[in-house]
Amino acid sequence: MVKPGITIYLKGEARDIAGHAAVVTGYSAVYYIEGMEGWAPDWINRRIRVIGDLAMNRRNRVAIIKDAVVQLLQQETNNDKTVT
Repeated sequence: MVKPGITIYLKGEARDIAGHAAVVTGYSAVYYIEGMEGWAPDWINRRIRVIGDLAMNRRNRVAIIKDAVVQLLQQETNNDKTVT
């Protein structure tokens, strides 16, 4: 996990976890998006890019992204490969 207090850039899958919007990275790290209760239905399980300020909830040791900018990544099919 990345050190709190810095701007973080990451890609992962949009998930709703325990009533909150979260990003799950390829390393199975979970980052919650501050102020979001969940994703729109068409965003769930889709690849996204998130940029924001990393913070930690020290009480329950959860990584939170504040002031997040979120972008849905489009999938393109190139012959037999899927490119994200």
